[in-house]
Amino acid sequence: MNSAHASIRSRKKKALRLIELGRFQEAATLLIEVCRARPGDTDAWRALAEAYCKLRLFLDCAQCCHKVLEHRPRDHRALVLLGRALDVLGRAADAMPILQAAVDTDPNDAEAHHLLGNAAFSCGLRTQAVEAYHAAIALRPDYFEALNNLAAALRADGQAREALPFLERAHGLRPEHPQPLHTLAMVHVALGQHEAALAPAERAVALAPDDADGHRVLANVHYQAARFDAALESFERALAIAPNQPVLVAGKAAILERRGEFDAARAVLAPQLEAGEVAPAVALVFAALAPSLGQADVATALLERQLVQGRLNPGQTVDCHYELGRLADARGDYERAFHHFAVANEKQRRGQMGDLGALDEDSLERLFETTLAHCDRAFWASLCNSGNRSERPVFVLGMPRSGTTLVEQILSSHPAVHGGGELEVLPAIAQQLIEQQGAGEPYPAGLRQVDTAILDRYAGHYLAALEVRNSHAARVVDKLPHNFLHLGLIAALLPCAHVVHTRRDPRDTCLSMFFTKFNARTPYATDLAALGRHYRRYERLMAHWRAVLDLPLLELDYEALVDDQQAQTQRLLEFCGLERDARCLAFERQRRDVDSPSYRQVREPLYSHAVGRWQNYSAYLAPLLEALEET
Repeated sequence: MNSAHASIRSRKKKALRLIELGRFQEAATLLIEVCRARPGDTDAWRALAEAYCKLRLFLDCAQCCHKVLEHRPRDHRALVLLGRALDVLGRAADAMPILQAAVDTDPNDAEAHHLLGNAAFSCGLRTQAVEAYHAAIALRPDYFEALNNLAAALRADGQAREALPFLERAHGLRPEHPQPLHTLAMVHVALGQHEAALAPAERAVALAPDDADGHRVLANVHYQAARFDAALESFERALAIAPNQPVLVAGKAAILERRGEFDAARAVLAPQLEAGEVAPAVALVFAALAPSLGQADVATALLERQLVQGRLNPGQTVDCHYELGRLADARGDYERAFHHFAVANEKQRRGQMGDLGALDEDSLERLFETTLAHCDRAFWASLCNSGNRSERPVFVLGMPRSGTTLVEQILSSHPAVHGGGELEVLPAIAQQLIEQQGAGEPYPAGLRQVDTAILDRYAGHYLAALEVRNSHAARVVDKLPHNFLHLGLIAALLPCAHVVHTRRDPRDTCLSMFFTKFNARTPYATDLAALGRHYRRYERLMAHWRAVLDLPLLELDYEALVDDQQAQTQRLLEFCGLERDARCLAFERQRRDVDSPSYRQVREPLYSHAVGRWQNYSAYLAPLLEALEET
């Protein structure tokens, strides 16, 4: 009997040594024997859990941890291993209390804080994730994974600028590791810096050409910049490495759907749809595609099943409700549609904290009040302006969903015009001016400190950005809607630019925004009352600009365009200094990549059924209507 015990002790000792040497499979084999012989040996079960974790056998790891915790419920290492296993197995909500217990048993364990951050991030608890990652880094300043994951959490939380120093530290620790480059690329995308995102994404692919995730990130960078040919190429390369990965299949199909290549998109998704259990990413792309294939009911049932099964992460849950709302709206089930849109917006709103550049209500109010109170006609008349007299830029601006994409599509159908999409160049210039002014007067009042040479330089920067997008078109359209915030800056930088202000019934505009998923830079779009308040601020600001600026401005009403497309199109072309061209009246025939939520609409001829759409939902719009009526 003593000999048998000695043999078990010897095997256990050898197994522990094998774990130290990284020979986990051999260690697991020995520890299985030890645990069978001595089922109450919690140390052996914990060591076996460690080996299984290293072998990425997380279900077996979790089972071993439960054996330990039955006898020692506050065993710190078992709690850490179980929490990690549950998170990897897609059970982040179950992992959260386990990892919190691990942190409580040993607050000085950086790994426990890091894993708690991972689980919180998986649950969509971004603020809690950020706090946990900070705690891990405070304990271990060179914690590479925590630095990178903190940056990713900050980006997702709308704090992209704050992510940059942590990425620099992570990259400095492991310059040849692709992960910080992936995150850096997506941080630049979140900041609207699509060109800056390209270099780290390409560098990551060069470092790890056989990593499908790197090609996926590069594809997403191209996709966000509406470079769809390049995005498709990167998705193809990723799929060559990981042929059946649902997120890659969905990514490729999403681009084809966006381009109107519905049959090709359906063919890409078909093997996944026919395999039985459909991954969330695939289900969501199919839902976007299904109405064009006459399969809206199939898509609705598929998404409802996804919600019941509880397999969606927080972002996918939001997307699922938006898609279910869109499908219900299309079939005229307005009560059901509004329910899904309301749920989507509520969930979207929870995590939107916003960074310094975010369009939250407080920062917007300060910007509006500064402009209205301190920047009158005398102020603008007294400012320097650049000597640049280029007529190349055409700014199409106004509230989102007011017709900006439609106007860009009409203009870009002209052979002398290039549609540049939603360029973040002007807001970036404004941000740089704010940073240069430091503790001086707030923007835009601080522009009084800027001389002609600086304005000339920034005007050159803006025009150079247009040149990158198209070097020969006589006009390049910048249709970033929120450029209406910066009309004074446009007048100072490019006084001969063409500015088209699109307008639409405020009720239709705000409802359409509420039904559209925006990013953390537009958090007011998730709340009907906040939308109404913002719309009134926007109206006051536009009235102010008309009163104090001499900048050429064309007001173009969506309803007038629908009512008399030919006359309004001609008016638009004349304002931009362009000859009449019949192609502008058949804009839906133009095949171009559109980086806007309105990409579906501009593939169709002009229609009138979106006029007065708010009336279908009047029973649910009291907060919006009340806010719009306030003066």
